[in-house]
Amino acid sequence: MEKLDTYKVDLRGMKSDSSTHSWEVDDAFFDAVEATEVHTGHVRVCLTVRREHEAYELCFAISGVIQVPCDRCLDPMDLAINTSETLKARMGAAYDDDGQWLTVPEADGMLNVAWYIYEFIALQIPIRHVHPDGQCIGLPTAAILTEDTDTGDPAPAADPRWDKLKTIFNNK
Repeated sequence: MEKLDTYKVDLRGMKSDSSTHSWEVDDAFFDAVEATEVHTGHVRVCLTVRREHEAYELCFAISGVIQVPCDRCLDPMDLAINTSETLKARMGAAYDDDGQWLTVPEADGMLNVAWYIYEFIALQIPIRHVHPDGQCIGLPTAAILTEDTDTGDPAPAADPRWDKLKTIFNNK
């Protein structure tokens, strides 16, 4: 995790009520996070932290391009990312993430936002990601389209149970 120390934000040591951090996320980041969905890309992250009494609002602005495999041809494809996300944090005895609030240990006062950045990026990947029509040039699609169906092998014998079911169907 030492590679991700640059993504630590010191909440307790904030000198003013607002601070801004920015990072250029690249392949080294995705390797360090041990990402499963995204391995390459170039994304700019801007984080604005606002302190309001005992709470912190972390506003992320994320934009850039990542590469994911096309579901159709498995070749890499570029996917534009552009999102804004917000987290709310507060100080407490131990780290906790209840879905609404992040609780940061008061003794440490530091929050590593690397995993949150990765999650925000990964959540922008659509369920189905394919090249536009006509742009898939990978081997799997070409193999499917040019497959010769006549292999010279004799057709397997039909199962007699299916023949019996066909007669029942045809009688109706």
